Amino acid sequence: MILDPFGDVIAECRALGDDISIALLTPEKLEWAGGRRYRNARRPELYSDIIGAAHRSEQQVAWLKNSTAPSSPPSR
Repeated sequence: MILDPFGDVIAECRALGDDISIALLTPEKLEWAGGRRYRNARRPELYSDIIGAAHRSEQQVAWLKNSTAPSSPPSR
């Protein structure tokens, strides 16, 4: 299945298996897509002090023993 930036289906396979879908994508839809507009509207000069500052991750996951090397989740 091939989707455009708005989530509309452009092409899809009609059968299960090793089929291939081909579609024509146009750059106009990409320019009108929301993500691109938000990315172009960013103003990093307003928050560069926050982003540029040193940061230590605060993520606490139960199966993660230490913050540098992930381990496997506990078996059931």
